Amino acid sequence: MGTAHLLLELGLRLQLAGLASEGGYACPLNQYLLADALGLTALHLNRVLRQLRERALVTFRDGRVEFHDIAGLCTLADYHGGYLDQNQGTNLTIGRKRSCTDPL
Repeated sequence: MGTAHLLLELGLRLQLAGLASEGGYACPLNQYLLADALGLTALHLNRVLRQLRERALVTFRDGRVEFHDIAGLCTLADYHGGYLDQNQGTNLTIGRKRSCTDPL
């Protein structure tokens, strides 16, 4: 799922820059911009975000992304962000939760 993958990717990149906070990050993009970046309509993105929220995986609201179940989100997105690991082998985390990156 591209939406979940993008939200995870942004979170891990922001963490590397020291900009991700406990369990999430600020995201100034609105749904129209996010939909455009993903090649989706705003209506379809809204439905996808609702499904992610209802599955208690992630919430995107009021300019903030909050992760509730990173492992579940990573499984859904088939996400492995180990290529972002600048320390070559340490797991990245968002907040206190272990992320889905694989050690290299």
